[in-house]
Amino acid sequence: MTTIRTTLRSARVTAVVLALGWWLAAGAAAEAYSITQTGTSGGNPGGQPIYTLSGLQEGDGFTLNLNTTVGPDTLNATAIISIFDISNGMVLIDVDLSNDSSSANRITHFGMAIQPNAVSGSIIDLGGNTDTDAFTGFGTSNFPGFQLVEFCARASSNCSGGSSGGLLPGQDDVFRFSLLGNFTSGGTIDLSQFGFKFQGDADSYQLPGVPVPQPTALVVLGAGLLGFTAVRIARSRMRR
Repeated sequence: MTTIRTTLRSARVTAVVLALGWWLAAGAAAEAYSITQTGTSGGNPGGQPIYTLSGLQEGDGFTLNLNTTVGPDTLNATAIISIFDISNGMVLIDVDLSNDSSSANRITHFGMAIQPNAVSGSIIDLGGNTDTDAFTGFGTSNFPGFQLVEFCARASSNCSGGSSGGLLPGQDDVFRFSLLGNFTSGGTIDLSQFGFKFQGDADSYQLPGVPVPQPTALVVLGAGLLGFTAVRIARSRMRR
């Protein structure tokens, strides 16, 4: 009788775990956005892959990674992007940008494109006194090597010019893009281009970031591991 009860209990645990795993997987799929390569960049050096993230919803997030060596320079940047709000007429995008490059390679501009198009915008500081406020300006002028970039955070007077300032290696800046346009509450947006401009001692570089999606696969994997553990526990009880 004890063995039967234990077997039934184990079956119930397994069923609950499998249901949880299905629910997590379904939720992850419902919130997933797509990442596709949609061209290559100009800039210096050119020919780098450019990506578009389609179907981003409020609450979504991803990381942009950039790690390129050009001659003696190692250009290394990370931008953590979060879609904070999508409402009627406004989108708020939070950015945590860090520079881990070598030598004196400063990040002077960071820009991207958005669909639906933004008609205007501004930069809002989020870091207070805990970060480097390198990007205080919002711009919409041409971005070198990335002609489809619509707006940028800048340390200079516009998105295309040089700058004596910027984000130095070892520094980070946390800020928000506040964008006005034909956005709809509960809707989605597409982001692309993701251009970084570096200014070094001898040259300047314009490079795209590579997006890394949310680890939805790890969520599903975690559910699977949870199920595996539950089954192991159930089997162990059956042997007693």
